[in-house]
Amino acid sequence: MFDYSREDKSVYIQKRYPISNDEYKVLDDKYDKLCWFAANGLARSNKKSEEDLQDYHSDIQIGMFRAGSYYKRQCFLEATFSYLNNCKLFMDSNEIEELTVLKNTWSNHKTRSSFGKPQENELIVLLNKFEGVAYNSDSNKIDIPDINTSLRFDRNFEVYCKAIIWNTKKSLGQQISKENANRNNEISLSEWEFLEGGDIRTSMEQGISYNPTYYTNDFKAVKKRLNKMKDKRPAKTLEILMDPENHDAVFKRKEGKKDGPKLNIVRKKTNMSYRTINKQLKIIEKVIREEFGYDL
Repeated sequence: MFDYSREDKSVYIQKRYPISNDEYKVLDDKYDKLCWFAANGLARSNKKSEEDLQDYHSDIQIGMFRAGSYYKRQCFLEATFSYLNNCKLFMDSNEIEELTVLKNTWSNHKTRSSFGKPQENELIVLLNKFEGVAYNSDSNKIDIPDINTSLRFDRNFEVYCKAIIWNTKKSLGQQISKENANRNNEISLSEWEFLEGGDIRTSMEQGISYNPTYYTNDFKAVKKRLNKMKDKRPAKTLEILMDPENHDAVFKRKEGKKDGPKLNIVRKKTNMSYRTINKQLKIIEKVIREEFGYDL
């Protein structure tokens, strides 16, 4: 899947580092719910139709797949620079200078955007020229980096992919705001909306939506981190907030009242003061922001 509306650099990266069918399935399983949630936030905030919701989801999903291609490229280039660094003994002065210029361009965040297809092709020519001559400190031969290596679903990619999903959503929100004269404020998502749930896919996938029944797995990482803390109050607070039986009491809304979790149910079940509960909420919010890779 390619996004041809973006500049050529993005298209060539997606072509050179395509997402395979197997990688597509993993991405879809891990992050599609998040794409639907972000799309639903845009649709709800702007009172858009079901058709608009599907368009937003498609755009955000393209951003997710683009993140996969970009990360595959980054891993390949980093591995290539590391490999060639072990080949300098076999290089002449011109080749070392060429490698140094390419490495400096890539390593500097101010110039990285200029590291495009021509620079990448130069690097690949160098790589192929020194295939099979690199050895590590233990005198073992180092395998040459493979441009077709599968996408690495590690922690770095998880944070990066989630950040791209939120950034894509924010970019779409800014475009919508420009189109709507009566909406000038930037659209953002609240992690409490995520907890609260709602009809994200009213008529899709057998009616499954984000609600207390289905969000448990998505917050598994958050709960795991909270449970590791010495202070067990944040974990207990989140457990109460996410209990389906408490959903209506915690997230009830009244006209003219500020949205957000209602804390009476937490206070009754724990005897913590409101001030203490708010401290636990701040800890939970911080962990959610870190796990889902976006800032409020």
